[in-house]
Amino acid sequence: MRFPGSAYQRAFESICGPFVQAHTKKFIPRTTRARDYLLSLGAPEDRIGHWIPTGIDVDAFVPRQTRTSRADFGWPEDSPVILLVGRLHRSKGVDLAIRAMKQVTRSHPDARLLVRGSGPEQNALVRLANDLGLDGSVRFIGRKSREAMIDLYNLADVVLCTSRVDLLPFSLIEAAACGRPAVASDVGAIRDIVVDGRTGVLVGGGDIEGFSTAICSLLDTPDLAASMGRAARERAERCFAMRLMAQRLIEVYRDVAS
Repeated sequence: MRFPGSAYQRAFESICGPFVQAHTKKFIPRTTRARDYLLSLGAPEDRIGHWIPTGIDVDAFVPRQTRTSRADFGWPEDSPVILLVGRLHRSKGVDLAIRAMKQVTRSHPDARLLVRGSGPEQNALVRLANDLGLDGSVRFIGRKSREAMIDLYNLADVVLCTSRVDLLPFSLIEAAACGRPAVASDVGAIRDIVVDGRTGVLVGGGDIEGFSTAICSLLDTPDLAASMGRAARERAERCFAMRLMAQRLIEVYRDVAS
């Protein structure tokens, strides 16, 4: 966790951790990496269960014909759209996405970046896009309903995550359920969502050149992007379907209760 959350986390672990460890019958990792973290805190290995991530409604987030068009944003209908969903905070690396788009537009001048989010860096990010000559290629939009978000995911050719720090971004799970390929930072537990080379492309944190190269490779090979999108949908159904995650939690509770 980033500060100040990290300070609260350490305080909780030192003050409450021993009590929690002594009285907890089963620990459920939310990410695959959490198992090693629990072991480092002293949690008994035989009490650590299988990974059960946060689930989403894969019956709502689906590949479908979008009701949103590029014309709604004043863009040509053949413009490739890269979508980034996240808080406009330095940890989310939206500035990296904008700088990467500057490089993308050199080979794909018709490409557009759609940023859905709000936060303390919004004004600075708008200025950055303008300074880089991307004022017509980057659009910031605010909060949308779930139905509108499903349309946005299905409008996008690529979903982008350039976080410097992150854990398990919901936007990447929702995008996967909508059959979208991702280009994402290899930070936190993003590997639990994006399988490099199969459902998307993972890039080292902060690598602007890597982000732009990965985006261009997917725009240049639509068949590859489509196959990654199909694989992303299959993985979302298998690993993140809410009904399956709920069933796994029920099984844990039954096991502990027995």
